[in-house]
Amino acid sequence: MKQDVIDVAEAEVVLKGMLASARANVAAPDLRQVWSVFKDFCLTVQVRTPSDIVAFAFFGPRQLHLHFWRQFDHPEVDDLHEPIVLDCEFRYEPVDELRRLGEWNRLSGQEASLEDFFAAVEGQPFLETASRYRPVDVKIFQMQI
Repeated sequence: MKQDVIDVAEAEVVLKGMLASARANVAAPDLRQVWSVFKDFCLTVQVRTPSDIVAFAFFGPRQLHLHFWRQFDHPEVDDLHEPIVLDCEFRYEPVDELRRLGEWNRLSGQEASLEDFFAAVEGQPFLETASRYRPVDVKIFQMQI
């Protein structure tokens, strides 16, 4: 259930505040913990925007990337086609177990509800398998694309 309402410009600060409240180690964040807080952020924080999409992707091959993000349309300009993305990016070395997972992506619009989107992602092996490895790099950031 959506509770808080924020502006797009506040999204990164709010997510990072939620991570801090969950005592996430910013220097070496745990994938499962970041995913859990991100999921809570998506389910409980409403952002003032004409369009709000949540997405997940896992791809490679040289370095394996596990991304989950929330994408907003620019709130003040209807015809500006430069979305704003709040991205959680985990990069891994291409170890065999992760490489065997292949590539996969999902958009929240492919499911009946946001809860169904999260269930679909969690029903795949990517989060569980990747959480057994230490990422090479982790970035949590917001940018206009």
